[in-house]
Amino acid sequence: IGERFGEGLAPRPSGTILWVHGASVGEAFSALPLIDRLRATRPNLFILFTTGTVTSAALIAKRLPAPGVHQFMPLDRPRSVDAFLDHWSPDAVVWLESEIWPTCLQAIHHRGIPAALVNARMSDKTYRGWAARKPVFHFLMRSFQIAIPQNTETHERLSALGIDNIKHPANLKYSSADLPADEADLAPLRAALSKRPIFLAAQTGAGEEPLILEAASRIRARYPALLTIIVPRHPDRSDEIIRTVPHDIATARRSAGESPAEDKQVYLADTMGELGVFYRLAHLVFLGRSLVALGGSNLLEPARFAHAVLVGPHTENFAELAALFEGEEALVRVDGPQQLAEAALARLDEPAIRDEEGARAKALAGRLSGAADGVAAELEPILGPRLAGPSLPPAHADEAGP
Repeated sequence: IGERFGEGLAPRPSGTILWVHGASVGEAFSALPLIDRLRATRPNLFILFTTGTVTSAALIAKRLPAPGVHQFMPLDRPRSVDAFLDHWSPDAVVWLESEIWPTCLQAIHHRGIPAALVNARMSDKTYRGWAARKPVFHFLMRSFQIAIPQNTETHERLSALGIDNIKHPANLKYSSADLPADEADLAPLRAALSKRPIFLAAQTGAGEEPLILEAASRIRARYPALLTIIVPRHPDRSDEIIRTVPHDIATARRSAGESPAEDKQVYLADTMGELGVFYRLAHLVFLGRSLVALGGSNLLEPARFAHAVLVGPHTENFAELAALFEGEEALVRVDGPQQLAEAALARLDEPAIRDEEGARAKALAGRLSGAADGVAAELEPILGPRLAGPSLPPAHADEAGP
C-alpha cells in the first residue's frame, strides 16, 4: 500500500535506472528478454520494474535478474506519482502493452524522461473510444518518443489515430524464454508419474474446468491410468474448482502439499510459477481460456516444449499467433468436451502424430523468438544516450498538465 502511494520505497542506487512497467504477469514476463538484450552492452543497468498485481509482483521479484527491484506502480494521482519519480529519478522509461496512466505520463513528459511504449496493444473497442477523443489521445501519447505495436491491427489503429512515431510490429511475447522449472520439484514428480499418461489443462479460466473434467472422463475410459493436471490461470480460484470436481474423482491439491499418487485421477496444481514443471511432464496439452469466451492464452509457452496445442474456439487475444500455428498445422481446435476427448485420444493412440505436431510447434516458436532483438535495436536511438551515461537529477517543469 505504501508503494502505491509513493511511500516506503526501496533505496535508490547510484547509477543509471531504466523503469519498466508491465501491468500483470503476461506483460511482465514478456519484458524479461528485452531487459536481457538491453543489458548485453550495459550489464550494470539497474532495472526498476513496476506491476499492478500481487501475482505479477511475486513472480517478477523471483525472476528479475540483478541489479534490479520490483515496486508497485504508484496510484495515478499527482502526489503519489511525484513522490515515486522524485525518489527514483529514472533515466528512461519503457511501458508495455496498453497502459495509459494520464497523470504519470504527463509527469514523465514534464521531466523530460525519454519513454517508449512497446508491445502496444489496442482492441477495436478501445480504438473506437479513442477515435472520438483524438486530441486527448495525442496529448497523452506525446510522452512516448516511440511506439512499437505487437500486431498489424494495433499498428493500423495507431496510424488511423494519427500517431506518427510508430515502428514495425514486434511481439515480445514471442521472445519469452522457456518457463523455468525447479529440478527439486520436477524430479520426484517425473519419477512418480513416469508410467502414466499425463493430460495437462494449462491456464484454465472460470467455467472451463467442468468441461475439461468431462473430456478427461472420456479419455480415462480408454486410458484408465490417465492423470489430468489442471493449472488454473488464477490459483485463488482453487476452492471454486474443487467444488466442480465430482465426488467419485480422486483429486490431489498441490497447495495442500498433496501428491498425485496412483489412486488420484486429477491433480490441481494451484500454485504460482510452476507451470514450467508441468509442461515438462505432460504428454498432451490443452491451453485454457479458450473453451469459454476469455480470449485464449499464449500458444508459445507449450510450443517451446514441443507440444502441439489443443485449444477451444476462443483465441481472440492471440488471433495472429493462432493463425500462424494453424498454418503450420501445429494447433488443434475443438468445440467442446467430446471433441477435446477425441483429439486427445487420437494423439495418445498415435504418438507419432503427436510428436510431429509438437516438432512443428517448437520450430515455429523458434522462428518467432527474435522479436526482443528487433525491439532493443529500435529503442537504442531513443533510450541509448540516456542509459549510456550517469543518471540525471529529477527535472521539475512548470508546465501544467491537462
